[in-house]
Amino acid sequence: MSRGIQNKNPANLRISDQNWKGKVPEDQNTDGTFEQFTDPVYGLRALAVLLRNYYNIYGLNTIRQYITKFAPSSENPLQDYIDFVCKSCNAGPDDIYNVTLDIKLDLLMAAIVQFENGVQPYSEAQINEAIALA
Repeated sequence: MSRGIQNKNPANLRISDQNWKGKVPEDQNTDGTFEQFTDPVYGLRALAVLLRNYYNIYGLNTIRQYITKFAPSSENPLQDYIDFVCKSCNAGPDDIYNVTLDIKLDLLMAAIVQFENGVQPYSEAQINEAIALA
């Protein structure tokens, strides 16, 4: 089982001072690097919040922009990541991709989870539940 799935943090968000809903307190976190959540829906919710913030706060609106912000090249094969997400979302890297439209957000989230973990074990219903909680 991948680290992200095991931590119920399928986006592999690093430990931060963000008070995510469902976050395992830092003093109880057994990973030490990545956030842990009490349920995968909360890890997925955190991803939805983060991606919406990229759009609403920073004005990011393409897959290239989202992935470049989310997965810095110092830690990831950035072009492979962008290419994978584009193929999964049936979009070009610089096409306008508005994540406030939940149907696009769920596709983007599923692609990120797949790339981060090598699998995407969550149902459309689970992803949509997380989006609704965001």
